[in-house]
Parts: sequence; C-alpha cells; structure tokens
Amino acid sequence: VLVLVGLVCMPAWVPVALTRAAPGPSQRGLAAVRDQIARHGQRFTVGVLSAAGLFFIARGLIRLLG
Repeated sequence: VLVLVGLVCMPAWVPVALTRAAPGPSQRGLAAVRDQIARHGQRFTVGVLSAAGLFFIARGLIRLLG
C-alpha cells in the first residue's frame, strides 16, 4: 500500500526532492517542463481525450456488434 501511495503522490514530492537535492539543475529542468506544458499542454490534453473517446466508441461498437 505504501508503494502505491508513493507512486500516486510522485507529481507532488519528486519536484520538491529534486529541488532539495540539486537546486540549480532541477530549477532549469522544471522550468523546461513548465515551458513545454505551457506550449503543448492544451494539444496534448485534446489528443489524449480524443484517443480515449475513440477507444471507448470502438469498444462499445465491438461489444454491441460482437
């Protein structure tokens, strides 16, 4: 159970741990990730939701027809 909780909480504790361990490089890395999310976040979200929608439609049709 503790391993599962640790994995689920990774988005919260990994940036803090990286910043404590190596402040300079982690700040640059986190800034790069932030910039990528700002540039491509909306397209990524639309793509993931579209793929999930197509998956569920296909799955429903397969179960309905099969």
